[in-house]
Amino acid sequence: MIFAYLAAAFLVALAGWLFGSIIARVFGVFFALLGLVGTFVYGAHNEVGSAAKCFLAFVGGFALWLAGHWMIAYKHHSWKSSIARRLFNQTPLRRIDPTRRWGIPVVHRRD
Repeated sequence: MIFAYLAAAFLVALAGWLFGSIIARVFGVFFALLGLVGTFVYGAHNEVGSAAKCFLAFVGGFALWLAGHWMIAYKHHSWKSSIARRLFNQTPLRRIDPTRRWGIPVVHRRD
């Protein structure tokens, strides 16, 4: 029975590695847009509690979208989105940039 659990855990990990970045980016965009629209709708009606929950959904969706892009960059050594690349290169997130030390720097010689 333990082998069945190990096999199931392996299949879940494999599916997460293969499809996790796509799923994270799609659901992240969905939740970010839904949270942003909800923030504006509930904020216009002065419902602070609901607007705050929608803003948290926006932040969570954005973080999920960013995590999906991080996973893609980790696997493929390049960024699929210029927005994600800029966020990881020009903010304190550069510490966890998966493409930070890959490649060889090009030094042009002056002849």
